[in-house]
Amino acid sequence: MKQIVRDVLIVAVSEEKPLQLEKELRQSGLYYYLTKPMTDGELTEALSGAIETQMRRKAR
Repeated sequence: MKQIVRDVLIVAVSEEKPLQLEKELRQSGLYYYLTKPMTDGELTEALSGAIETQMRRKAR
């Protein structure tokens, strides 16, 4: 995805927590990585942060 749209912010949600997977995702340009269990508030905060960051980037 990052190869197609370089400035896209990716939020990943996973049931698994393998360190190697998280490392690979972060190296690929991941914006935020959430693992279960998580609250609705945590998910909302991550998505809101991504949206706000994207809007600030576009405003430049």
